[in-house]
Amino acid sequence: MWPAPAIVTISEAVSFYLDDCLAKGMSPNTIIVKRQSLSRFNEWCGAHGITRPQEINLEVMEGFRLYLHHYKKLLDGEPLSINSQYKFLTDLKLFLRRLHRRRIITNSDFEEFEMPRCKKRLPRSVLSSEEIERIFAVAMLRGDPIGIRDRAILELFYATAIRRSELARLKLSHIDFDKQVLMIVEGKGLRDRHLPVALRACDRVRAYLQEVRPKFLTIESREALFLHDKGYPLKADQIGQAVGKYRRRAGVEKPGACHLFRHATATSMLNAGADIRYVQEMLGHADISTTQVYTHVAINQLEKVYLRTHPAAKEC
Repeated sequence: MWPAPAIVTISEAVSFYLDDCLAKGMSPNTIIVKRQSLSRFNEWCGAHGITRPQEINLEVMEGFRLYLHHYKKLLDGEPLSINSQYKFLTDLKLFLRRLHRRRIITNSDFEEFEMPRCKKRLPRSVLSSEEIERIFAVAMLRGDPIGIRDRAILELFYATAIRRSELARLKLSHIDFDKQVLMIVEGKGLRDRHLPVALRACDRVRAYLQEVRPKFLTIESREALFLHDKGYPLKADQIGQAVGKYRRRAGVEKPGACHLFRHATATSMLNAGADIRYVQEMLGHADISTTQVYTHVAINQLEKVYLRTHPAAKEC
């Protein structure tokens, strides 16, 4: 058994835990989310005079739960969703479990902490084909290099259903125009996958590469596929903000941004009769139960089977 690390403060314990997660091969995005969760907990503890890991007990965890329950987001004043609260508390529990295993803390009553019940909601907002085309059109109305770049981004989102973090990490070598295949390297869960890309999306990306990327290119660009007009690789947050802006300008009231295209792709494929296992691979889901939520949204196939097989429907 390794000796317990010499850790005095919660801040030191958080740093130790995040380094430990990196050593286990967790993805950088996972580490970022964990750091955000635990930093919030550390700040809350500091405001209440709690500085040492050994001081964390059930009472402290319940206090943090109440804080999350009453918290209002600075951007819109809305409370945290129960799922967001669940994520914060899960990260905290995993953190404490690791500290206990490494004998940094001896109290294990955190295992008795009751987690909130998560709500499994269906995607509420699925874009129609007409809405998607309106959003595409808004990007081209700019009539400038950024509009060409953003149209390529939108087309690629819809054609492949990739996550915005995956799109932000794309390199020039990751798209094969001859085979119409996109390679995702170290997607969620550090899994690689290959995806087909529609011809029209390939054409838009090729136009961007020929007409726009050379104008944006700087020494900071490296091999990144999509660039800011200042030359550095586009970040996931910047991509999300741009997509959300086009959605609003197109007059589409459905909330969301990049994930709207992911929902639209999954739902459309299932409605057209695609096997759920192929949709699972397309979305990069490790567990097919995550993909199955879209089967409740994709009603077309259910309606066809219902009309063909249900006695009451057959009598009509």
